[in-house]
Amino acid sequence: VLEVVLAHARDAGVDARGVDVSDDALERPARGAEGGRVTKWNIEHGVPPSGQSDLVTATDLLEHIYEVEVDRAVRAIMSCVAPGGLGFFCVATMDPTTAAHEEFVHPSSAVPIPLDREWQAVAGHVNVRPHAYWVALFERLGYVVDWRVMDLFAQWWARDQREGTFGSTVQWGPRFILAARHTVAVDLGPRNDEPLGLARPPRALE
Repeated sequence: VLEVVLAHARDAGVDARGVDVSDDALERPARGAEGGRVTKWNIEHGVPPSGQSDLVTATDLLEHIYEVEVDRAVRAIMSCVAPGGLGFFCVATMDPTTAAHEEFVHPSSAVPIPLDREWQAVAGHVNVRPHAYWVALFERLGYVVDWRVMDLFAQWWARDQREGTFGSTVQWGPRFILAARHTVAVDLGPRNDEPLGLARPPRALE
């Protein structure tokens, strides 16, 4: 996912960089990761050497973090967001049509996963929650949830599902978006009330 985001950012003329703790991710030949744009870094050790960013994305990550560690993970990610910037999270969530996305919380790696949930461990989804849980978590940690950005992205998302803007690059599945800031969001101007098919995506995502 990281190299896909970086590739689209490069196409849009955005100076985008990524960090990962996985050697495999660093060695994978991908257009988005060319030119040293992905470095090995554990953000628990602090902000990456490249510094804070106006937009920090974390895709399909939070659902893989144990409940006892998720507060620390969110704080670490948000510490990389520059003043006035935005943290943008895509999280796998609950889906009533499939058991693979039932609400499921496994407290920590020290607790064995029940035999009837071993399949869940294969996916690594140890913290599958409803949207409201994540909103409440970010607010409890003192961040401002940016509903306006989430609304704009939902419109673009609906258009992509209908028109296949990314083709086979993105398979959305049961996921939702959460956008958060350190302070009150900036004014984005008049509300966009155009029909979904005409809605424009946020500039950084074009």
